Amino acid sequence: VGPIYGVIAFTLDVLKGYLPTVLAIQISSDPWLHVAVGMMSILGHSASIFLKFKGGKGAATGLGMLLALSWKPALIVFVIVALLIAIGRVVSIATIFGCILMPILLFVFEAQTEYVMVVSVICLFIIWRHRTNIKRLVEGKENKI
Repeated sequence: VGPIYGVIAFTLDVLKGYLPTVLAIQISSDPWLHVAVGMMSILGHSASIFLKFKGGKGAATGLGMLLALSWKPALIVFVIVALLIAIGRVVSIATIFGCILMPILLFVFEAQTEYVMVVSVICLFIIWRHRTNIKRLVEGKENKI
């Protein structure tokens, strides 16, 4: 429906992962709780009970969770993904690349081990949610923006 509504949807999806994770961080020092809350936000977005267990791929909601857990690597990934989208105009490739990069950056920035482990699993989940995009990429039929 246009770029303005796209930015609004993206922002709301990011907040869907960010706000619950920040709240978990504020109320508890348990890193497992932090990543569990973020992961539930992503799963709720991707398999909503209100949409018959359908939903988005979880990338923007995941970005929100990552911003709450460790903002520096999340910001680096966001900038790189945005540049890849601007240059190549293929969102799925940029998102998959971001999912590969994020756990690596969390490790480099010495994030808590629990964060690195669970974010790695979440990134694999997001890549798996892109399986139809990957099929279209292989066939040369993936959409550009």
